[in-house]
Formats: sequence, structure tokens, C-alpha cells
Amino acid sequence: MLGQRESLADDSWAPFFETLPDANNDSEKLEGCFNVIIDNLSNLHTALSSCTDGPQYYFQLDQAKQVFVPENVSFIHQFFRFSHPEVPIVHRPSFNPHEVHPVLLMAVFLCGSMHAAPSDVALSAPLLFDLAEEYAFNTLRGLVDKYVNYGVMETDSRVELARLNQVLQGSLLMHGLQFIMNEPQRRERNRDRRLPMLVSTIRKLGFSNARHSRVPEGEPVDWDEFILKETQTRLGIWVFLSAAQQSILFNMPPSMSISEITGDFQCFEDVWEAKTAGHFQALIDQGRGKRTASLWQCHQSLISPTWTSPDNFPLRSLTTPDMIVLVLAFSTTVTSARLSGTLPLCASALEQALDRCHQLWGGIVGGKDPATLSENLYSRHFVEAKWFLRKVIKTSITGDDPSGYLGEVGHMSTTELHEFLKLSLR
Repeated sequence: MLGQRESLADDSWAPFFETLPDANNDSEKLEGCFNVIIDNLSNLHTALSSCTDGPQYYFQLDQAKQVFVPENVSFIHQFFRFSHPEVPIVHRPSFNPHEVHPVLLMAVFLCGSMHAAPSDVALSAPLLFDLAEEYAFNTLRGLVDKYVNYGVMETDSRVELARLNQVLQGSLLMHGLQFIMNEPQRRERNRDRRLPMLVSTIRKLGFSNARHSRVPEGEPVDWDEFILKETQTRLGIWVFLSAAQQSILFNMPPSMSISEITGDFQCFEDVWEAKTAGHFQALIDQGRGKRTASLWQCHQSLISPTWTSPDNFPLRSLTTPDMIVLVLAFSTTVTSARLSGTLPLCASALEQALDRCHQLWGGIVGGKDPATLSENLYSRHFVEAKWFLRKVIKTSITGDDPSGYLGEVGHMSTTELHEFLKLSLR
């Protein structure tokens, strides 16, 4: 989810920095926020160390104090420059490190450290990932128990609900961050413990069917309320996509069904990135507000026997990121059919759905320079994902898979997937 990339030399992402903290101007406030994180990590480490049967994670207080300092505020910048465009679950315009929950600030900071220039501090940050992950998920567990068991979700303030969102955002980011570390123990823990907890949380809180309030046309939309609901919508979708990704990588049954994702589709990028309430309302007035078609409705349209043309697709004004979401979501249907033994019966329908995805894609990129498209991250992902699903369908029917990827369920690493891809490309 949070692939590491080289820093860009140009200023194409400069707008992401405009409202983010500056170490010189915000040093004292940031230091206070970082001290809270350090104290929480230290207290958790002490508590875990006293339990002989509990998990034991590395932690050095002096090292943490060198990492979490205002001088490293560029880690936050790097997150919004590189990770955020690929996994846009945090509302950047309203992100204030002095006000967000420590779990979210910590996760954003540590994710950003992966894109920082090599230094002793940047190289030390990953040593904190395991304990930071435990802190995030412990906090999430406590908040969810509070809201679900005591019914606070129905009566609590918008501020408290926003903080619950922030802890879930931070936990999902730590989940993705740990996954890319490519360490077997971390991946196993993520797959067997963290992902099920994220899925369970989404279900308990109802985020998989989160919908915006319906406001009469011409009336102003409450920006804060929109951000709250849109965050829940995106969390529901991106936890589902994380489950889909794990299903593909390890050849295992999806831990979420696409039929669960019945909430609104995520809004347009320019609406999500609107810097002010006025700018947001102007976009709403232009008709770029809520997208009420759900991911489940889109999926049903793709496999419908009554499909006529892309013009009747329920989601309008498709973008390249939309197509990545759609094809990755569709992968769960392919995997479920294959592992349940029903793929031979529905292979033609699945192939047809991929053809329809290609038609939708053509409507987005038609006429654009192929060389430019080949450099676009979303374009590469879509083409690769579509090719992979076709190859999986074909190989599952023929049974010709010397890699062993399709033959066993629940691999412990991605070795089998890599072998499958290598042999498929010959």
C-alpha cells in the first residue's frame, strides 16, 4: 500500500506543504506532540516487558527521542508527497499535527520516514515500527470497545468521532507500512491479527456502508460533516482493498466480500483536497459532490447480463484511481470463484467483466499519449492488475501452474506469487 519511491527534484507536490507545520515556527508545539508519542510508546514497552507471555518489541528511549523531534518534520511532508496520493485516506487540508490523535501523527510521521533521504535518524525509524504498530492497534481496540459496547457512537460529539476515525487511519497506515517491510514475522502478524481486526472494526462501526447526508440541491453542505463521513467511506473501501491485496498475494480467501461495500464511492480528488470550506462549496455547487454509486453496485454492473455500454455504468466521470479500485475489488470475485471451485462455470462472465473494465478505461485514457500513460502509476497498476487476473483465470482453467501459487491456499510468503509471475511472463 505504501510503496517506497525516490524523492522528486521538482516542486510538483509543493501544494501539499502549504498548510503543513514548519519546524522553526511550530517547534514547541510539535515537541509537545512528539513527547506524548514517546511517553505512550515507553509506557507500552514497560507494560509489555513485565508480561512474560506477551509480545516483546524493541525500544530505546534515547533513540525514540532522536527520531521524534521537530527537526524531522520533513517526514510529514514526505508522507503527503508520496504515500498520500496512493492511499488517500487522510484529509490533508484539515490535518493539524497539534490536534490529531497521537496514533495518526505517529503513523504519518513514520510512513514519511520511508521516503526521507538516508540518514541515521531515517534508518533508526524502522526499529520503532513494531512497537508503534502495537500501540496503534491497542488504542484502536480500546476505542472500538468503548464505542460499540457502551453505545457512544450514537451520542458522542463530532470531535470524538473524528478521533476514532484518526486512530483507525493510523492503524491502517501502520498495517500498510509494516507490510512493505518484507519481513515474514511482521507480514504473518499483519495477515493473521491486524487485518482481521481492521475488518472487524469496519463492520462494527458500519463504515462499509457509510453514506453522506442527502442535502437538498442549492443548500450549503457542512464541510466538517462531509469530511467526517468521507473519511469513514474511504476507510471502509481501503480496508476492503487491503483485504483484497492480501488475498492476491497469499492466495487465500478474501476476508471481506465486495457485497459488504454498499456505502458511497469515494469523492473526487479535487473535492477531497479542497483547501477551504469556500473552495469545497464551490465544487459542490458545480456538481462535484457526493458519488452515491457504491462499489457493490459498480461490481454488479460489470457482471450484469444486461450490460449495454459504458454510458450506463452507475459511477460517472471515472478517473484512473477509480479504475484501480474497481479492478482490485473485482479480484476478490475471481479469487472466491477459484477457491470455491465455481470458476469453470463463471469464467466467461468474469472475462467479459474485465473486457468491460477495459472499455471504461478506454473512455478515460483515449487519445492520451501512450508514453505518458506508461509513466503514470495508476495506468501501470491497472494494466498489470487486469493482465494478472486474466492470467489467473486462464491458468486456473488449464491447471498448468508449475509455480505452485494456485495449488495451495494460504502461502506464508510471496515467493509463490513471484514464481507464478516469472513463469507467466516467459
